[in-house]
Amino acid sequence: MPSLVEGVVACFKEGCSCSLAILTTYGPLVGMDREAATRNNDLLFWGKGLNGRICDAALAALVVLGLKHRTPLATEDAGERMRRFARLVESCKGSLSCQYVPHSSSTSDPRCLQQIAEILEEVL
Repeated sequence: MPSLVEGVVACFKEGCSCSLAILTTYGPLVGMDREAATRNNDLLFWGKGLNGRICDAALAALVVLGLKHRTPLATEDAGERMRRFARLVESCKGSLSCQYVPHSSSTSDPRCLQQIAEILEEVL
């Protein structure tokens, strides 16, 4: 059985955006079906954060972490995991910015997406 990281990369290679690959692969862990993942992906992929350069895979991973670890009584665990994820991405890639703007599956490097998924696995 392929790992979730391998599933993310395979989804990307089949034509999904980086954020959709993360959301469709990890979404079931947080109760998000493919339709919800696609709707949420539109917000991440087209919004690309506030400045248009934030990595949409990293944004999708932050959504997954927030949904997985936030409870009505405690948001501290989710927040700490999200901060840890951001620190690990920044130390690995140098920043949370997308290196592949304008974004397309023909210009993006699946190794970058794999790194994001591996960090998500570590923090999840």
